[in-house]
Amino acid sequence: MPSRRAGRDLFNLLGDHFHPLLAFLAPVYALAPHAFTLLVVQALCFAVAAGILTRTAIRSLGTIAGGVLLGAAFGLSWGLQYAAEAQFHEIALAVPLLTGSLCALLERRWGVASVWAGLLVFVKEDLGLTVVVIGLLIAYRSRRPLGLWLAAWGLAWFAIATLVVLPLVNPNGSWAYAGNANPVSLLADLSGLFSPSKGHTLLLLMVITGGLLVRSPVAFVLLPTLAWRFLSTNHGYWGPTWHYGAVLMPIAFIALLDVVERGPISHWAWLRRHSRHGVAVSITAAIMLLPSLPLWTILTPTVWEQSSRAHAAEPSSTTSRLRPV
Repeated sequence: MPSRRAGRDLFNLLGDHFHPLLAFLAPVYALAPHAFTLLVVQALCFAVAAGILTRTAIRSLGTIAGGVLLGAAFGLSWGLQYAAEAQFHEIALAVPLLTGSLCALLERRWGVASVWAGLLVFVKEDLGLTVVVIGLLIAYRSRRPLGLWLAAWGLAWFAIATLVVLPLVNPNGSWAYAGNANPVSLLADLSGLFSPSKGHTLLLLMVITGGLLVRSPVAFVLLPTLAWRFLSTNHGYWGPTWHYGAVLMPIAFIALLDVVERGPISHWAWLRRHSRHGVAVSITAAIMLLPSLPLWTILTPTVWEQSSRAHAAEPSSTTSRLRPV
C-alpha cells in the first residue's frame, strides 16, 4: 500500500481508514494504472446505484416514467455531483451497496438486504454504525432475528476496525479520527454547534425529497453519518460539498420512494396528497439546483483566458534561439 509522508514519518494509508474492499480494484488498476481508471470506477458505482434505484422505483410506482425520473433525480443529486468533483474516494463503493440493501429492504427481501449491507463494513470504518441501523430496521420490519444479527455484525466490525486494526497499522497507535468527534468542544462553541453549513446540508436533504423523507423509518439510516459529521470539530465535514454526502443520497431517495409507495394508505390526508407529487418534486428540485452544482460547469461554455503567469513560464527569446551543441 502506498504511503504518504507526514512530516518526517511515513504514514501507511492502511492506518488511515479501514477499506479492504478497495483491494478488489487492484486488478483493474493493474491493467490501467492511471487516476482516470479510478474515476471511471467511481462513475460506474454511481451508475449502478442509479440503475438499481430506477428498477426498484419502476416496480414500486408501477410506471416507467416515474421510476426513470426518480433515477434521474438521484443521478443529478448534489451528493453525487460533489463526490465526483472531489475525485475518487472509497466511499463510492458504498453507494451501490447502500442502494441495493435499502431497495431490497423495501421489497421485503431481507436476506439480500442483509448481504448488501454487510459488505459496507469493508468500505469504511464508520459505516459499521450505518449497518447497525439497517439491521435494526430490518428486524423492525421483518420481525425476524436476522436484522439483529446484522446489527451485531456492524457493531463488531466498527469496534474491530477502530480499536484493533487501525491502531495496529497507524504509526501513532490509534484511530486517526478518534479525536474529531468532540461534543464538549462543540457545546462550548455555539457557533460551531449551530453552523449554517450544517443547516445547508439538512436543507438540501429536505429539498430533494420535498420534506417527505422524515415520514419514512429509512431516514434513520442517515443518523450515523450525520452524527459523526456534525459532532466533529472539523468544519469541513459539516457542509454539503466534498464526497461526504454521497452515502446520504441512496438513503434519502429510498426514504422518499418508501413514502410515495405507502402514501396512498396513510391516515394523514395531507400526506396522501403530497406523496403523489414526491417524484415530481424530486426531479424539479434536481433541475432547479443544477446551476449551483459542479455539473453545470461542464454544461456552461466558458471563454479560455491565458493566465497572467503564462508569459513568465515561456522561455525567453534568447533561450529559444539556443541549439544543443
